Amino acid sequence: MSKGRVLKMAEALARDPSPRGDLFRALLERIYTYTKDMKEFTSDDLREFPGIERILEELKEPRYLGLALRWLENRGLIKKTDIMVPTKRAKAHARPIRVYRVLGGTLVLPYPVKDEIREKYEKLDEARLGTIPLDRFGVVEE
Repeated sequence: MSKGRVLKMAEALARDPSPRGDLFRALLERIYTYTKDMKEFTSDDLREFPGIERILEELKEPRYLGLALRWLENRGLIKKTDIMVPTKRAKAHARPIRVYRVLGGTLVLPYPVKDEIREKYEKLDEARLGTIPLDRFGVVEE
């Protein structure tokens, strides 16, 4: 699928007022929240958060993670690097995955994430956030 076509699909999902669009916007917000203080990350890093995994399960399409990353990249919040690392997920058989660099900026969604949806996935991740060493993700020290 061409880059332009993928971006159009991501744009349509971000603007979709249906429950599927709500979930996609929640996914965008979760990714932004987890990565805003990092230097670099991979999709494996994101999948370590139960909230993101649950959203992908509910969307019934794991490739939406790629759509979300493309949408965030188009907004100038993240950037693909030329660095590829083997995935840690056994299901993916150590295939290479991209490392993304965080550029910073503010996330502006076409529609806000509904409070009940935000709270549902935040609760899933609260305990997880406290258990991951910050240097694992290259968190920017201030």
